Order: sequence, then structure tokens, then C-alpha cells
Amino acid sequence: MFSRRQLVTSILGTLATRTVAASVDPFLSSAGDDIFRIAFGSCVSQRRSQPVWASITAKKPDVFLMMGDGVYPEHEGEDLPVLESLERAYKHARTRSELRKFRDIVKTIAIWDDNDYGGSDIGASFEHRCRSRELFLEFWADPKEAKIRRRDSGIYGLWEFGEAGRRTQVIVPDLRFCRSEWAQTEHSVRAALGDNGFGPYKPTLDSGATMLGDAQWRWLEACLRRPAELRVFLSSIQFVPEGRGWESWSNFPLEKQRLLNSLREYDVDGFFILSGDTHYAEISLRENSGVGYPLWEATSSGLTESWPTPGPNPNRVGDAYPRTNFGMLTVNWLSDEPILVAEIFAEDGARLRQQAVLLSSLRSTN
Repeated sequence: MFSRRQLVTSILGTLATRTVAASVDPFLSSAGDDIFRIAFGSCVSQRRSQPVWASITAKKPDVFLMMGDGVYPEHEGEDLPVLESLERAYKHARTRSELRKFRDIVKTIAIWDDNDYGGSDIGASFEHRCRSRELFLEFWADPKEAKIRRRDSGIYGLWEFGEAGRRTQVIVPDLRFCRSEWAQTEHSVRAALGDNGFGPYKPTLDSGATMLGDAQWRWLEACLRRPAELRVFLSSIQFVPEGRGWESWSNFPLEKQRLLNSLREYDVDGFFILSGDTHYAEISLRENSGVGYPLWEATSSGLTESWPTPGPNPNRVGDAYPRTNFGMLTVNWLSDEPILVAEIFAEDGARLRQQAVLLSSLRSTN
């Protein structure tokens, strides 16, 4: 006997399959059958030393998730036009032998954030976003991948690893191309930098404010309806942490709630969030998430950048780490109960934080 919720979800899923699912175009891989290792990180300057790539390689990941800010155009010179600085940044990044060697060894999935998109905290208003899209895809994607990700609604993508029963989705949304601009407090960004970790933005209940845009929301909902045991949601900015005043989903609470509603409506289990952007690392937990199980988030930032004053986070587990770092998410399918282990490592590979999570604890109890 189907419940009313299951019946509605089934009907919605059938309708969506006819109109949306064909546009999901997942990238498929058989990797991850027993022990699946996902390395992740963000915020790497093309002008700084990059010993971190050797440390990540030593962990033998199956895939690396580059979660944004893969270059820093402002490090090419403050007085350059934005496109010229962006082009120079990618040109210089191509000369980094450490990164080239790493990418020859480890499969890399990348998304942009504000710096490698076009400017600090910017969204859909960036006038050169289409040219930026081409520069990003030329650097990070092969021609087949680039063809799929070259959309008018963003460069989002879906990767699926492993066989049925052990399938891991890696969902990679684009939080720049169609995103509305943030609501500003009376403080400027510059003034906020010295304000004890608090940023210059405030939440807005404007119903027109969007994080993804309509087309990408339809795509994301179609992704969530596909079968998977674990869904790794790569968010270039933080989702679970609240009250920082910097870029986060909490600045658009209606959009944040829409994602939570989708997880509940489509009975989405196994949802785990990875994020970057902050220039420090932390692990966050929202116990009463509203989706039927706790929401975990592991933040790793940055690979070369650091921020000495981590902002407030009422959902933080343990302490934040304010120096260069990278993360690992290991999925053990061999144990009696599949288990996830989220770890934060220092630049030299020393373990700093570790959090184990039973996959069964990420199932709805509603």
C-alpha cells in the first residue's frame, strides 16, 4: 500500500522524467565498489606554492572535488580589467607542474566560486559570465564534459560512481551563473573584514531571489529522483552554518528551505554536504534538519589560502581550523553497516579532524 506522500512523489517523478530527466546527463563510473575515497578542497592561488597536491596524492583518492576558487585573478594585479586578469590567471595556472602532475594521476571534478567566476561574491549580474564559462571549461573539463556543462543556466553536473546498491552520486550545482545578488547590510565588505568574522550580508525573504535559477532547480530535483545510496552535494558556499553574514545558503532562507523540502518530498536518503569558500575548515551538523535525519557538512578551504578569524557557526562540531588544508570523505561499503568517514588534513597531510557517520543514520525516520 502506497502512502499519499509516496503516491504524489511517484506521480511527480513520472512527470519530471518526461520533461527533465533527459537533461541530467550523468557522468558514469564503476569506481568505488568497496572503498571509495573522495578528496576535496577549494581556494588555490596560481601564484602561491602548492605542496598540498603531493599530500592529497599520497592519500590515494579515487576522485578529487575542486570546490571553487581554482584561480585568483586579483593575484595577477589589481589594476587589470577583470577578463584580462582572469585569462592571465588561467594561463599561469597551466604552468604549475604540481597541479598538472596531480591531474594526470587523480580524476578531478571542478566547479567555480566567486574568484574564478568573475569577482568577489558576484552572481548573475557579472557581465562577462559567458566568457568566464569558456575559460573555466577549457581549463577543467575535457571536450565531452564541456559540451554537456556548457548551458545557458550554468555549468552544473552530476557524476555517479559504483554499481546499484553501492552507488554514490556527486551532485555539483552552479551557485554563480543564475544566482541573485546578496542583500547588503549597512556595512561594506571592507569594513566587515575586521568585524570579528561577521560579514556584510543579511538574509532576505524576497521570493524572487534565487540561488540556482528555474532550469537548474528542475535539473537538481531530477538528480534527487535518481537511485543512489549516498548523495554527496558539492556546495561551493556553506549550507548548514548560519549567522556568519558572508556568502551562504542562509542568506536566501527560502531557497535553503526549498532544498530541504525537496529532500523530504522525494524521500532522499544519504545526503552529505561538502563545501569550500571560507579559507578555514570545519565540520557542521544540523540535528533537526526537517528532512528526517541530521545534515552533516564538511568544509575544506583553502588549499593555499587561509583566514585567521573563523566566523560564528552555531552548528560547528569541534573547532574550526584556520590554516591551509584539504579534506577526505571515505566510503566503506565492506563493513556490515556502510560507514562514511570525513577528515580534514593539514597541508602536509597530518590529520586534524575526523568524523565517522553510519550511512544508516542518513535515512529518514518520518
